[in-house]
Amino acid sequence: MKKWIVMCILAVLVIGMVLMGGCTLLNPYQVRVIYPGKWNGAMGTAGYSEFMSGTGTMTYDIPHPISMVMIHAAKMDDSSQRLTVEILKNGNIIKSDFTDAPRGTVACVYMI
Repeated sequence: MKKWIVMCILAVLVIGMVLMGGCTLLNPYQVRVIYPGKWNGAMGTAGYSEFMSGTGTMTYDIPHPISMVMIHAAKMDDSSQRLTVEILKNGNIIKSDFTDAPRGTVACVYMI
């Protein structure tokens, strides 16, 4: 009986982690923008894209990736500081690119 209760509790915890995004079993892909200033851009996959903007480093999940993952970002200032975009799988960088140009843009695509 105790084993049954322990198994039920573990199952509820695992399902809760997956549903709340604390586990990448269902969604291993993410994109990240690294830049100290203001930026905007888009990220997505085949048939889905989403606008994003921010200041500083931000990471986004790619929901239901199909065939490819893409990210595009642009600086909103004249800084020559580096703007980097990364595509991650299970927390590991699988592709990245950068720009140092004032008001520069950068894009990255990864075929699944």
